[in-house]
Amino acid sequence: RAIILETFILGGLLLLGGLLTPRAALPGWARPAVAGLVGVALHGTLGLLLLPGLWGLLATSSVGVGIGLLLRRSGVVAGWARSDVVPLGFTLAGVAMTVVVARLAAFLTFTADSFHYWAAGAAFADGTFGLADLELKRGVVQAALHGTGFALGIEGLQSVGPVVAILVLILLLAVARTSTSRLVAGTLVGVLLLSTQLRAMTAFLGSHLLVAALLVGLVVLIGMARTWQEERAALPAVLALAGGVVLLRAEGVLLVALVLLGAQALAEERPRWPAAWLGLGMMTIGWAVLLTFGQGNGLSIPPAAFVLLGIL
Repeated sequence: RAIILETFILGGLLLLGGLLTPRAALPGWARPAVAGLVGVALHGTLGLLLLPGLWGLLATSSVGVGIGLLLRRSGVVAGWARSDVVPLGFTLAGVAMTVVVARLAAFLTFTADSFHYWAAGAAFADGTFGLADLELKRGVVQAALHGTGFALGIEGLQSVGPVVAILVLILLLAVARTSTSRLVAGTLVGVLLLSTQLRAMTAFLGSHLLVAALLVGLVVLIGMARTWQEERAALPAVLALAGGVVLLRAEGVLLVALVLLGAQALAEERPRWPAAWLGLGMMTIGWAVLLTFGQGNGLSIPPAAFVLLGIL
């Protein structure tokens, strides 16, 4: 039962993320992988709404469908098409197999932080997670993700780490277009699969691997968008990934900013991703305000610094 429900949740988030994922700049096999990362990030970002039970999943579905419709009406080519059937089917099968193996092998490592994430997820599902429970260090994404699992009667989402790791490996292979880049990507994927450190981090119920995976998706989207039209098409997915990173780790704002700065360094004469910079600033200020209200003792140094970062 747990395998079926977790596969349903992660597969559903992948399908929803695809509604925000642009088609023009991404290769066919890369789109489902990026969509999975975007869906996870979108659901985690909307965890800021602190919706209990399955209301969070309903909100993610509504926002994903709504943004997808707005993109289509504005002429942006995004979402799924008939040409995606084969890569989407294989990616969903890979997600399902990963969940099966991770669950059956109990591929999970706990630390003190892990139990905190799990307890926060259970509180999320029960509707007892409030502003006072928000922490800068641990964010809200993990609580929102595991809360969905607890709301369906399973012990959180234990396969998130392995699933996002598989999506990143697929993405690395899919974005390679030349023979040289394919050789480099294949070598890198092979090294990662043999890495004991990666396996350890994948099994760890924490935020480090998830942050890294979302950043890879962010780098691919930003790197593939060369024109203003492509940036506009990728903006919802970029903002979802950026929000996930910001709400996962205290240093998330700086990590996203570094990625955007890298794009600016390769820019032509025009500014790159101005809307993404604006969105990052607004998310940073909003997160700082929520942390301040949750603490209930005025504006302390970390939230104040976040407000200044958001304004800058």
